[in-house]
Amino acid sequence: MPYCRECGNEIQEDWVSCPLCGAKTRAYNVESKNDLEFGDENLMERVRNIGEATGPKPTEKLVKPPEPDSNPRQKSMSQLLTRPLTEFNYVNDIFGTVYYELINDNEDYVTYIVKVRGNDNELIPRWTALVWIFKRECEYHTELMDMHKLSTPERVIHTTTAFTCKYMRKRGILDYILNGFEKHFGLAPYSAL
Repeated sequence: MPYCRECGNEIQEDWVSCPLCGAKTRAYNVESKNDLEFGDENLMERVRNIGEATGPKPTEKLVKPPEPDSNPRQKSMSQLLTRPLTEFNYVNDIFGTVYYELINDNEDYVTYIVKVRGNDNELIPRWTALVWIFKRECEYHTELMDMHKLSTPERVIHTTTAFTCKYMRKRGILDYILNGFEKHFGLAPYSAL
């Protein structure tokens, strides 16, 4: 088998230069890689490890970073209840960009104000709402359940009453407020406390 004297790459006997390193070849044959009897230890090591990458490092990154507009890694519900984000957002296909801003965090619940901006970045006031994420049952949770005529103790309650009717509750995907919590924290719409 012929090998290049510079890099140890296997080459053809009739090649003028090595395709890997470009060195002029004086090909030589050996029965096995261990039969080499010349003094270049570096070459001996390369020949022993043929198959390893010995060429130049690729300039292109093999693992590309995520696109800037891709969704961030999902947080946990535990983080939402113990270390809530001060703000976050997501893009809803129907409503526009939905922004969440933390306004209260106490032992019973976390409260956000939710604002929606259309494609022109204009605030759409009719979709502004307050949303409570309850950590446990409390007196305020009971009051909100009674106010919205909810039969099950839900973890998330918000002031957009259009989304609390029976029709909408069967189609949780339409509730733009709950969808943000599902996208960011894995909290399913209408989940029980």
